Amino acid sequence: MKYTKYVIYFFGIILPVITTAILIYKYGYHFPYWDEILYLPLYDKLSQGTLSITDLFFLQNNHRPFFPRIITLGLAKITSWNEFSILYSSLIFVIVQFLILAHIIISNNKEKLDYGQSGNSKNEKMKFLILCYVALLLFSWSQMENWVWGLQLMMFFTNLLCILVLFIMFKYQMNVLTLVVCTILTTMASYSFANGLLIWFTSLPLLIYKIAKTRKNYILLLIWILCAVAVISFYFTNYHTPSISKTNADTGLMHKFLYFILYISSPLSGFLFTPPWHGNKLPNINVISYLFGITGLVLWIFLLYKSKNIIVNNVHVCKFEKNKQILFEKRSLNANADEYFFWKSLSLFALFSGVLLAMGRSGMGLGQALSSRYITTGCLFWCSIMGLFNFYVKNTENPFKKYISSQYVKMILPIIIVILYFVLNFSTIYLNREWHQIARWKNLGWYALSSGYDGRLYWTDLWGDKDFIRPDILKNEILPIFKKYNLTNIKRFENEDVKKELAKIFIKEAKYFIKKELWKPAVCYLDTAIFLNPELPDIEDMKKQIPIEVFSLYEKYQNEWRLMTEKH
Repeated sequence: MKYTKYVIYFFGIILPVITTAILIYKYGYHFPYWDEILYLPLYDKLSQGTLSITDLFFLQNNHRPFFPRIITLGLAKITSWNEFSILYSSLIFVIVQFLILAHIIISNNKEKLDYGQSGNSKNEKMKFLILCYVALLLFSWSQMENWVWGLQLMMFFTNLLCILVLFIMFKYQMNVLTLVVCTILTTMASYSFANGLLIWFTSLPLLIYKIAKTRKNYILLLIWILCAVAVISFYFTNYHTPSISKTNADTGLMHKFLYFILYISSPLSGFLFTPPWHGNKLPNINVISYLFGITGLVLWIFLLYKSKNIIVNNVHVCKFEKNKQILFEKRSLNANADEYFFWKSLSLFALFSGVLLAMGRSGMGLGQALSSRYITTGCLFWCSIMGLFNFYVKNTENPFKKYISSQYVKMILPIIIVILYFVLNFSTIYLNREWHQIARWKNLGWYALSSGYDGRLYWTDLWGDKDFIRPDILKNEILPIFKKYNLTNIKRFENEDVKKELAKIFIKEAKYFIKKELWKPAVCYLDTAIFLNPELPDIEDMKKQIPIEVFSLYEKYQNEWRLMTEKH
């Protein structure tokens, strides 16, 4: 019975991991999407032995993803750019994040060692439920945009480095070796994603506490600050604000604050509402999203206050002065304060990431704060809230006894929490069903281009129009690199049998678009099917279902693309 209980615990915790792993395989991009296509020239240089350090340091939007580029190119070289090696690396990074957070959550109170032991089943159940919901947040499918897009490995990697830095500070005595390791990891985070620069500042509460705890080595704090100045200064050398961050909207302070509130709410809002995706229209904002954000801030402040009261010891000390006995109160932090500062620093990283986001992107519209790609960092704030809650529970004697006294409530409440867990795990799959279609269409677009079909609709859907990368570079320089090294196994699309099987899929999709009267993609997909296999029996019948003028409009649309390509 004892082992059965732990098996249930294990499968309960890994359910979100299994769910996400399956969905990545089903909907993950099979090719470098959008900005990731810029890695192809780097791969070519790597293969020719001409890749330099400077090539890896160049700006990408607001970021200098030096280390994610090394990881991506390394995996691409080993696997001939099997995109799933990159996608599942992101998943592994999050698994490591979860294991670190789980270790801290299940760690015993240094002064009350009964927490979490077999005799204390109530605390064990509480610990299990907290771990389940931390896993639910970290592996939520509401982050679908990041899970299916290899470029976003930089976000998962930076979050992992942030947690690693704080964990090392939390776990080990602060000395020169510990500081060196943390400095190296924070530097790596700084040159992985712009938010990594924040770790230099958001780790200060934990760092200062650890240094003050030993009452020595204050020089370590000065070294940390000097390293931060050096890394940040080098980061902004030859820095220029990318066009994507520039907006014509002059948003006020209140607009930025509302954007920040929505960013905080996005990890929870993503369980109830469909988050916006890259390149798609922004949603109408539900008032519940604002309530989630406000509630999160209030909970955070409340738990910080309650937890801080726990870690402070008031000791009465007696001493003699001028032959008089004087009694005074001395305040000190107890042995469990390390964990309190860990969660505080982690939450500050997520919150200040939201502040930077609000300052730079609020002009793009309030709904953009709920974007799928921002949930990955925002969820660390909610993980911190649960960590602080767990910290408070395991350092307090029966904190809920006066609130949950009824036996009926004690029995029903865990059941409701468990049911809610399973519902939320699968709700994101239902909410993202529209984006599942989009992900599938993007992969089909890649298959069409790989087969030799020159469709403007596919080029622009995968890498934008002339505003991102010139079409002639895409056609004449980037795509040939795939074929040169057979990356993503692109040469398999030269096989006639593969083309015929693809043609059946494109015919099926064309029928869908005809039914929806979406004429441009209908003609594009039908034209692709004809290119792949002109002998398909349904072609003529489907042509009759499409208005005749649509064909001439599509031909004009294609010709404009060819002229644009030839012009350069």
